[in-house]
Amino acid sequence: MAKGKGFLHSRTFKVMMSKVYGIGAAVVILGAMFKILHVPGANYWIGIGLTTEAMIFFISSFEPMHEDPDWTLVYPELAGMDPKKKEEKKSLTQTLDKMLEEAKIEQATISRLGEAFHGLNDSVNKMKNVADAANATNAYAESIKTASASVSKLNTSFENSIAAIDLLGKSGGVLASNLTDTESRF
Repeated sequence: MAKGKGFLHSRTFKVMMSKVYGIGAAVVILGAMFKILHVPGANYWIGIGLTTEAMIFFISSFEPMHEDPDWTLVYPELAGMDPKKKEEKKSLTQTLDKMLEEAKIEQATISRLGEAFHGLNDSVNKMKNVADAANATNAYAESIKTASASVSKLNTSFENSIAAIDLLGKSGGVLASNLTDTESRF
């Protein structure tokens, strides 16, 4: 028995209680099984089992609370993980300021970075203008192709019209002479 502590703190009590829990649970399970199977005397078995469990729970209520060992003695890295200590919550800018300070980044470096971003933005805008000009050039070239095809079709139509007028002119002389012959007959 531990010096200065009672029977409830002794190893003997802890070992005895672990056995009593198991035996009490076994009696209750047997009583429930006998009751389900309608075995004669099942009411007595379940009564004995439940009474045993009630006594075990009554006795266990006097068990001392479990004390957690100080794990920081074995694992010192756990010392900073005390859940009782609540760190003050820092804002995003405070966190960023601390990170910049730890990285030894000065205001001048941040200013140069800002200037570089502005230069990059200007370059991107210029590239956008070049892309817009290329798109306009492609659209203009497509329009020229369409116009060229239309002029070619118009040229073919003109050639066909001239050929038709020429044919009409040639056949018009024959037609006129046929008409005068027909008039003279009447």
